[in-house]
Amino acid sequence: MTEREKEIIEIIKKYPEEILEVVLGLLKKRYKIATKRDIKILYYKIKLKITQLESNISERISQLENNTKLEIEKLKAEFNERIIQLENNTKLEIEKLKAESNERINQLENNTKLEIEKLKAESNERINQLENNTKLEIEKIRTEVEKSKTETQYHITKSESRIIKFILASSIIQTIFIISAVLTIIFTIIKPSK
Repeated sequence: MTEREKEIIEIIKKYPEEILEVVLGLLKKRYKIATKRDIKILYYKIKLKITQLESNISERISQLENNTKLEIEKLKAEFNERIIQLENNTKLEIEKLKAESNERINQLENNTKLEIEKLKAESNERINQLENNTKLEIEKIRTEVEKSKTETQYHITKSESRIIKFILASSIIQTIFIISAVLTIIFTIIKPSK
């Protein structure tokens, strides 16, 4: 969702009645006919669709973030366990080798440090990869929602056009019916007088 769209949604949420009055005024001016009820129905449809879209994207992003956090925690736990296991094994080896030369102990400690660094680097790499994949997924979801919003807006506009056409058609039919009734009454009055 762009900043502009966010601003528009905030304005609609803040001033729904004022926006309704403006839309009603514009439609009355342009089409000469529109009821406040018609505009309210249209307004609440738009508001409901926006709320559904916001809820949908928030839910999907939240779910994705939670899954990512769980994966990261699992990775951290897994690598911490391996590091602890390696350190414990090293301590045991050191205890065994204490009788031997210090050189071998130092060598073993250095090798252990290198192994730990390797494991940490691998852990960080996998965490970064997971976070990057999550960001890509979030972007995909946002793009998908934007597309869905555009399509929804198109359908709402189409529905609005149909409502206006229906109102105009109803108005014309009512007018024809009234004129027919008036003409019938006039002819009924005129005939007996002849």
